[in-house]
Amino acid sequence: MQHDKNLKKNFKDRGWALIKSVFSANEIARFREIANQLKTEQYTADLLGHPLTRSILFDDRILDVVRQLLETDELVYFGDSSCTISKTPGSAHFHKDNPDKLNGKGPDWQEEYPIIRLGIYLQNHDKFSGALAIRDRSHNTNDIKLGSPFYVDNQVGDLSVWYLTTTHAGYSKRLKLAPNFFLNTSLYRFVPDFMFVPEEQYRIAYFMTFGKKGPLLDRYLRYLQTREYMVQAWKKTKYDQSCFDFATSKNIELIDMYPKVKDVDESTLNRSHVELPN
Repeated sequence: MQHDKNLKKNFKDRGWALIKSVFSANEIARFREIANQLKTEQYTADLLGHPLTRSILFDDRILDVVRQLLETDELVYFGDSSCTISKTPGSAHFHKDNPDKLNGKGPDWQEEYPIIRLGIYLQNHDKFSGALAIRDRSHNTNDIKLGSPFYVDNQVGDLSVWYLTTTHAGYSKRLKLAPNFFLNTSLYRFVPDFMFVPEEQYRIAYFMTFGKKGPLLDRYLRYLQTREYMVQAWKKTKYDQSCFDFATSKNIELIDMYPKVKDVDESTLNRSHVELPN
């Protein structure tokens, strides 16, 4: 992929990017087949752990984007990826994914955040419900009400990317009478389902998270070790040597979290956000 000199600047300014036509329609169709196979196998661990999805996770086009945005050749991957399939509309609320959600003066807000998430949505959302929603330029504040909200109008083959500090909602819905008017996600519960535009087809998305080595990444991993959902995910992921070899071949530092969490008592973990001490 050719380097776009404006990609990094725009991403840093706005906190998100939509990169057009990264994958072909045939590739996306294959990704859907793989996702459905994973569901048949009841595979719920991360993308690196499965032979069919590790090449999606570490696709050179994705890694090239991540290296441009994080401005490093030394990427870190730590087992935070998934394939999600939803045949019924999901819930959506604006939120951030970094540790300092409440403390606006915490470490997360003192420098450019070194962890980003990417999403490959395997259906069009430019005219349909189910899109990622983002608050523009919301990545430098902990106030989730700041930033103009909008739908990410991705089409098949596009790649979405955002900072963990960017305010976003995972499953937005469009009104039939005004599909381009942004209805705040907090109001969905007051609107009957028949008034929303349906999805183009049932929603499948691949998500992956990468970081740049440093104190904020270390802190994020400490935070994730307090969260029930992530510890449960890591416990499902047991890498064999082929996973480490593949990461090495892609110049990725692979942090295996399974040994750190395998004996953790899940009853001690937080189901919702709890602030880390600074």
